[in-house]
Amino acid sequence: INRKTFYRHYSSIYEVFDEIETTVSEEIMSMCKTDGKGYFEIDIFFEGMTSLLFQNRRLYTTIVRQKAGENLFSKVKGAVVGLFFDMLKANSACDEKTLRIYSEYIMNGVLGIYSEWLTGAFDCSQEYITHLAYTITMNGLSGVMEK
Repeated sequence: INRKTFYRHYSSIYEVFDEIETTVSEEIMSMCKTDGKGYFEIDIFFEGMTSLLFQNRRLYTTIVRQKAGENLFSKVKGAVVGLFFDMLKANSACDEKTLRIYSEYIMNGVLGIYSEWLTGAFDCSQEYITHLAYTITMNGLSGVMEK
């Protein structure tokens, strides 16, 4: 598209990134369904997130390589950190400060894995990256969850 057409619809490239971020966030959050006990279905979440990123890999890879990936995932991170925190709070004896730290740590790690995967740093399949994200998350959660 030419410059004139672009600015007829958007005031800046950041507005485009914000629109993409909002859309991605809404799509990913729609995958976060709870089971009635305070747990959300983490396996379904990771399968859906990986699939969404894989289907639009070229777009997301470009965004991550342009260093806009941090913004792309910020809305998603905030919402999912909240879900992890709520799940941990309902199922752990740890204090809220510790649970917030765990939630932040887990989500930052997961988003780091996905960012590296999108840029080609991790040459592995969609299924493998989903499995790793799930396994690493569950191992981290098991440290604070009550048995």
